[in-house]
Amino acid sequence: MMQDSKKKRDAILRQNRQQQRTRRLFDHEARMSEELYEMKQSHSNSQVTKLIEQRQNGITSSWAQQRHDALYHKIINLQSFVQEQSRKRVIERYGPGPHHMRFDVLTGQNARTSGTFVVELAPIDLVPYSVGVFLDMTAHGLWDNTVFYHHSSQHHVIAAAPVNFGTFDPKSHHFEALGFNRLEFPDYSNSYPHSLFTLGFSGNGPNFYINTIDNSDHHGPGGQVHHEIAADADPCFGKIISGHQALKRMMPDRSVSLNPNTWEDYDLTRIVSVRLISMDA
Repeated sequence: MMQDSKKKRDAILRQNRQQQRTRRLFDHEARMSEELYEMKQSHSNSQVTKLIEQRQNGITSSWAQQRHDALYHKIINLQSFVQEQSRKRVIERYGPGPHHMRFDVLTGQNARTSGTFVVELAPIDLVPYSVGVFLDMTAHGLWDNTVFYHHSSQHHVIAAAPVNFGTFDPKSHHFEALGFNRLEFPDYSNSYPHSLFTLGFSGNGPNFYINTIDNSDHHGPGGQVHHEIAADADPCFGKIISGHQALKRMMPDRSVSLNPNTWEDYDLTRIVSVRLISMDA
């Protein structure tokens, strides 16, 4: 308890110091702007005017950079707060982990061959928000009776889609009704990269995929153009630890259309269910 209190106190002190520094910088820029205005009122010499314009450009650039830095720190602080609240919530609802998810799937022609693989979710100290969102989605059964799809032109991932297997009607309205239409921010840790057989959210989700190769660069920081901040990365939140034979059957070695028009043009796997289990299960 004492250590936790000290850590929280230190974090608050760091935030206060950062806020004070930012305020001092803004106050400085305000004073400089006032001085420039006074100089304009009292000088008409062209050389002086030129110097004033150069100074203004420098101040504007400096102000914009400081504003950018202040907003960035505010975003980081908000994300840290959400992560900490998510960590506490995961422990309260699902225990401290490691958390293991069992995927029951049907593969092959017309999805008739049963298979199972187990995913160990990432440590909640690394990506608590991503882990919490996935646990909540599966607790509501949102990924039951959906699909994994694989295409011959896409060797690096097997993607999951929120559509009903068979009819392929979208389930997005179910996700949205429960508040899982997207993640609020890309919860990524450099300590948990997109290595072989890991699971990652596509952008801000809720779609996810299995990395069938090491995608650390392709899906890591700066590797995807769809993020609002260039240095962000797709959240990586779990890794397959058993059942790799079932995974291999999800990637059949056969030729399919390079330009798929319907779901039947893909190699499909039916996700029967996704459940949180204990390792004794």
